[in-house]
Amino acid sequence: MSGASTRPALPDAGSCEKAEMRNRNEDPRRDRVVKQCTCCGHAWRTVEALLGDPQLQIVGYQANFADLLLGLFLFNHLGCGSTIAVPAELFKDLYNGPIYSARATGTAECPEYCLYVSELGACPAKCECAYVREILQIVRGWPKVEGNSKCSKTC
Repeated sequence: MSGASTRPALPDAGSCEKAEMRNRNEDPRRDRVVKQCTCCGHAWRTVEALLGDPQLQIVGYQANFADLLLGLFLFNHLGCGSTIAVPAELFKDLYNGPIYSARATGTAECPEYCLYVSELGACPAKCECAYVREILQIVRGWPKVEGNSKCSKTC
């Protein structure tokens, strides 16, 4: 007989934790928060929950011309009375249409919607910025789900 042990190798601690998590049927992302209200602390765990919350009302878009996905969508949180800012990047996967490479800002083709935070309309220009305005239309039209928000705190 050789001196080799017949005892099975023990799993490393990481794999035990993973197996335990699977056994408890827990999603490792369950504690993920896509946005939290800075006033009342209400947390939205998915983009769909955020957009479907009837206590959130889109009120503006603040463009960032250096990096369009760093622009901010502004929502009034009716539950507590605050306004929250959400980076446009959070919603980029909602859009799969054309993205133009040239910017029309400052030309006759540009209606200058991006210069006015409270202007929520779609942009008719074939402009690099237009796709974020299309995302804005998707956000504006997202169906609200009653009972989706439980916030009642006033800040």
